[in-house]
Amino acid sequence: MFNHILFNFLSFLIGKFFSSFINQIDFFFISSIVKISDKIWVGWDDGLNPLIIGIPRRGDHLAKRISDNLVSLKYSHDLDTVNYKSFRDDLEYEDNKAPLIVNPENRDVILIDDVIYTGRTLRASIEAVIYSGRAQSISVACLIDRGHRELPISPKFIGKNIPTSESEYVNVYLSELDGRDEVEVS
Repeated sequence: MFNHILFNFLSFLIGKFFSSFINQIDFFFISSIVKISDKIWVGWDDGLNPLIIGIPRRGDHLAKRISDNLVSLKYSHDLDTVNYKSFRDDLEYEDNKAPLIVNPENRDVILIDDVIYTGRTLRASIEAVIYSGRAQSISVACLIDRGHRELPISPKFIGKNIPTSESEYVNVYLSELDGRDEVEVS
């Protein structure tokens, strides 16, 4: 609750001083995308040509935003999306497993998702990458890390840590899908 009040207050102040450049809701998203992009840019040598992979349904849109920011920094990389559903360990049916479009062989892979919670979606996404080729390394970036991991998976690049109870939900709304950029904890 306090974090929400503090964020609203800071957004209000920033909105007052920079209202002609940025609106209050976009500030969190823009600063998080820039923060993650900068960490990726600083964290890898240009010669490695990392592969950025978005995890649908919202991680792929965030990956595109991060990719656009990296392109503006003249940072060489490729962009792909992963179909992780057939690699899930909690589904009754087995779908056809398909490799990624861009081969991850000997590449530094960065998986991007909107919210990291138990780690199950990430586990399936990592398995899909491994199924497609032997990556040199696999890292994780997320807009929101809410904790409560069931698997030993941790993001390397985080937009914001938001501690939650297991009974709460974190909803991320993106302008590409929802017409607005917003994070809601309920």
